[in-house]
Amino acid sequence: MNPRQRLILLTLTSTPIVIEDIRADETWPGLRPYEVSFLRLLEKISDDCVVKINETGTKLTYEPGIVNGGKHLVHDCDVSRSIGYFLEPLFMLGLFGKKPLSIRLKARGIFNRLLLDVHIFTDHKAGAQAGKSPGYGISLVAETTIGCFISADTEVSYARGDEEGEIEDEEKKELMPPVDGLLFILCALCPQDVSKVRVGKLSPYGIETLRNIRDFLGVKFVIKPDPSTGTVTLKCVGCGLTNLSRNTS
Repeated sequence: MNPRQRLILLTLTSTPIVIEDIRADETWPGLRPYEVSFLRLLEKISDDCVVKINETGTKLTYEPGIVNGGKHLVHDCDVSRSIGYFLEPLFMLGLFGKKPLSIRLKARGIFNRLLLDVHIFTDHKAGAQAGKSPGYGISLVAETTIGCFISADTEVSYARGDEEGEIEDEEKKELMPPVDGLLFILCALCPQDVSKVRVGKLSPYGIETLRNIRDFLGVKFVIKPDPSTGTVTLKCVGCGLTNLSRNTS
C-alpha cells in the first residue's frame, strides 16, 4: 500500500476516505510525524480540504478540497523524510491548481538553530558515472568557523524496514526512480490519446503505481516486455482529467 500516492489520486478525483486502525498493533500506534506533515501540506495548497485525525493517530478522515495553489506559501517539512517526499506530489497537484503554485519547503531548520549562515552544496553522479547503482548515498560535511570539519555518511541500496513500523510498504520494496512513477501517473492523466513510454524493469513499487492508477483513474496500461533490451514498453489512453478550477477562475 502506498498511501501518499493514493492521497494524491484521491485529491485529483475528489474522493473522500476514512482509514482506521493505523498501526493499531504497533508499539507506537498511529500516523508518523512525516505523514501528518504531508497531510498538512495538502491542506495548505487546497481550499475546503478536511483532515481529521483522532487522538491516538490511528484514524484518519480525509476529504479532498479544490487544489488552489497560491504564492508565497511556506511548509516546514518533517526532517525524518527527504524533501523529495513532499516535493514529488506537488509536481502533479500543481498542474491541477486554480492558481500557479509557489511554495518554499523548509529541509534545513535543524541547522538554523545552531547557525543561520548555512550553505548546502550538492555534487552528485548518476547513471553510468555512478556505476548504475540501484541505490544512493549521501555525505554531509560541515566546516566550523574555526576550521574543524564534521561529517556524517549514509547509504541505501534497498529500503530498510522502520523499527517503529510503516503505514506504507513503498519503502520496504525495491527502489525505483521517482520519475518513473510520476511518468506513469502523468500518462494516465493526459488527454484521451495514446501515450507510450519505455522504462527499465518494473519494480514492485512501479507495479503498485499501475494498480493505483487502475483503481482510482480507471486507466489500464498495455505492458510489453522486450527481453532483448531488458526494457518494458507501456501504452495507455489517458483519462483526460482537466483542470476545471482554472477554467472557471
